[in-house]
Amino acid sequence: MKVSAQFDDPIIRAKVKFLKAFSTQHWFEPIPKALPELKDAFKMLDHSGSYTFAAYSLQALAAKQLYLGDSLNKIYETMVEYSLYADRVKEFYTQNLLLTLRRYVSGLTGIYYEHYKEADAVLEEESYIQSLRERRLLMAVAWHYVYNQMLYFQLGDLDKAEAYAKEAGIVDEAAPTTMAQIEHHFYNALMETARYPELTLAGRLLCARRVRKNLAKLKKWMDGCAVNFRTRYYLALANWESESSDTTDNKLFSQALEYAREDDNLQLQGMTLELWGKSLFRDGAVGEAAEKIIAASDTYALWGAATKVKQLTRDYRPYLEKEAAQAAANKSSLNDLVDVETVLRASQAISGEIVLENLLGNLLSILMENAGAQRGFLVLHREGKLSIEAEHTMGSEKPLVLQSEPVAESDKLSTAVVHYVWRTGENVLLDDAQLPNAFSADNSLVLQQVRSL
Repeated sequence: MKVSAQFDDPIIRAKVKFLKAFSTQHWFEPIPKALPELKDAFKMLDHSGSYTFAAYSLQALAAKQLYLGDSLNKIYETMVEYSLYADRVKEFYTQNLLLTLRRYVSGLTGIYYEHYKEADAVLEEESYIQSLRERRLLMAVAWHYVYNQMLYFQLGDLDKAEAYAKEAGIVDEAAPTTMAQIEHHFYNALMETARYPELTLAGRLLCARRVRKNLAKLKKWMDGCAVNFRTRYYLALANWESESSDTTDNKLFSQALEYAREDDNLQLQGMTLELWGKSLFRDGAVGEAAEKIIAASDTYALWGAATKVKQLTRDYRPYLEKEAAQAAANKSSLNDLVDVETVLRASQAISGEIVLENLLGNLLSILMENAGAQRGFLVLHREGKLSIEAEHTMGSEKPLVLQSEPVAESDKLSTAVVHYVWRTGENVLLDDAQLPNAFSADNSLVLQQVRSL
């Protein structure tokens, strides 16, 4: 970097900036520091007409944002923007790398951008891989296998994940120092651990050797820059120690979860809670295990992984229903709060009001009074978007109505909670929203000092 700064050529300086952020920075500096560097490199390269490296900067940005466990919906929007740029400048390598990342995210969310839906949803894999090999685009081949390995492991299809993992070994030669290489060895450790209980004694010895080899890589990388690798290392270690000893290592799982929360990594928070819950189920601690799985499902929903939430719900339905029934017996649901008296009063409000503004205000006031709420919002779904149509604070003269303020742009309420309820149709009850919970990553809960919700 110091040498490149001596050159007047902005392209040289930008390329060096890109190469550092893409291939070496994460070994010794926190990954978030690379994001502004890559954005700066992109601007310099695009402005200078070096479109190939400008596009490279974008695919590196997308891969690092995924690694950090950012919101999948936001990442996907960014990926689409980057993909359209790659299409515009006809940068084939980046087009294919972003194709892989888009398909991974779509597999978890079920969301497809219309322009890319046909290509992303249906891919003739054999001919596609052959075309990449013929063009010597081996990094794109490696990424394809790695991100499919990740996707199918997360969706609970271990057979498919293993099939992709075998092919993904090419990543160490074709795409070293990339996020894909790190993820490949992390998921290898998780997959080997998942197979361990069903193996023979000889098989277990070989499996243990492979797991320790992957753990050693993660540990070595963590020693170089702890913040980038610590959660993955401790999660893989917790999972292995728990499975190989037949006793859940709560301390290691707790450490992994603490790191994931410190890093605001929703993906790893969800994975830690899920694997912790699975281990507790094996131990027979059904109640505690179900709590962890429910928390994992909530976190995955917050991350945006709707397909993953459906898979967890399907696989653990009997346990989750039992836990939900127990919770219902101990705590009134929001449905219980809307009693007969409330319905009658609401009916009177409807019959007595023909002005929509007054009607919305009266309905919101009645519901808030019945629930004992200090502040409330009426959110409606219009033209594909959630909007705040009314809000009211107890003690104020009257509700503010007909604002049509987009939920996504508002800091008045927790967008994470609203979107979770809208997607799942489930209630959210928090006794103290300031304590750690599935929505703690939403800053509005802290800014608004929300307590019970």
